[in-house]
Amino acid sequence: SRITSATFTFSQAGLNVSTGPIVSTTGGAFRPDVEYNPQSDAFLVVWEDRRMAATVDDFAVVGRMISGHLVSGPEFVLSEMIPYVGTDSSATWTPRPALAAGDDSFLAVWFKQKQLDEGTEWTANARFIRTDGPSGQSFPVAHMPFALQHTGSAPSGTLSATFSRELNEYLVGMSTHLESLWGYFSFALVQRITPSGVLVGIDGSPLKRDVVGQSIDYDNDDQTSIAVAANSEAAVNGIQYVTVYGKHAIGSHSQDFDIW
Repeated sequence: SRITSATFTFSQAGLNVSTGPIVSTTGGAFRPDVEYNPQSDAFLVVWEDRRMAATVDDFAVVGRMISGHLVSGPEFVLSEMIPYVGTDSSATWTPRPALAAGDDSFLAVWFKQKQLDEGTEWTANARFIRTDGPSGQSFPVAHMPFALQHTGSAPSGTLSATFSRELNEYLVGMSTHLESLWGYFSFALVQRITPSGVLVGIDGSPLKRDVVGQSIDYDNDDQTSIAVAANSEAAVNGIQYVTVYGKHAIGSHSQDFDIW
């Protein structure tokens, strides 16, 4: 699969759609995300990439800048090809990148897997990108308490990111799952990040890099997902961010979900 782009405009005559530049020029590209930065008048696209995969479990994270005039820049690699090994094909934890546009850079976040002697380590990693390419090295946003210990169906993690111009910081939303005796114990998590890459707690205090995120909610559920948005008019209501996530409706059957 390839990633292509399209532009569209609304007018009294209706919707006008035109083809934009091809984003990924080779096959093996999946799950893209895109953000626009008005400060630099540029779009950034990131995606999972398998063009050089040796096995079905191998994924890299690749990006490409596109100018506001829809001129494609060069590709760049955010995360090298690594295996995302699962014990069952339904275990769909892959990089699943997400983006946010700040004042002078973008923030890309993705899941990363590392095989250790004592088990599998999952992290949510982040990296800043400027219009000329990646800036600095990637760094862990949170260590994910997810354990894939059995064959059979397994839940997927989700990522979301946004930028608050009022607070001058990024917010990353994450969902993660931990096996328990009663099924999957799932969390909706957030993590604040300054433009210099410092992790910040809910109260604004600096945090170490070995954190697991700040819990918004939790449930014995395997379908928890999350999305975050910044309130650009926070001075009106004093609300900086809004998070939404899905989980089971209270007191209802297992197929009944609400958005919280």
